[in-house]
Amino acid sequence: PALRKRRDFAKELLTKITTAGERIETLSSAKAQHEEMRKSLAERKAALNTKIEKSASMDAPIHDVKTRMDVRKEDLDRQSDSINKFASTLRTRLQVGDICPVCRQQVSSALPHEEVLAALIGELRKAYEESEKEYKDLVDTKIRLDAEIKTESESYNRDLKAFNEDRSVNSAEQKASDACKACGIDKLDGNILSALASIEESASKTFKDLDSEIK
Repeated sequence: PALRKRRDFAKELLTKITTAGERIETLSSAKAQHEEMRKSLAERKAALNTKIEKSASMDAPIHDVKTRMDVRKEDLDRQSDSINKFASTLRTRLQVGDICPVCRQQVSSALPHEEVLAALIGELRKAYEESEKEYKDLVDTKIRLDAEIKTESESYNRDLKAFNEDRSVNSAEQKASDACKACGIDKLDGNILSALASIEESASKTFKDLDSEIK
């Protein structure tokens, strides 16, 4: 019975060593996952900051394009109004067959229609439409970018809160420490695996010797 008691103690120690090894492995995995999450959060934060800076840098170009678009619209409206008023005045005063008071020539054909007059301000209209499209494209891009920033910020803050509140590493470390103490090792450090291997080798030899002696 005394030999069996010693043998059972050695067998129990081997079981505890196995448990300690598993918990150390779990701790290592928890630390790796924790570090991976930390790096991922850092990368996401950097990418988010880049987008925020890009969004902020678009304010000045948008303002410049908006100013240019407004100026071109003003020029277009002014020229268009002037031409329309001029054409309207001529139509009321001059008909085919009348004598032009300016050049003293007889009006031989009808005055230009609206589409002909519109061609006179074609370049102004084209310039305005180009600046209008540029402005809308910039605004749409900023709106999409700001929407991405909002969504990603909410996701990042949620994951950062979970990361800061995560206690998986602490829990795994405490369990590994308790398992090692059960094996007679008080300090959980970089030499823990070699220390456990040494104890396991000794306990395994003791178990085999006692088992053989009992038999």
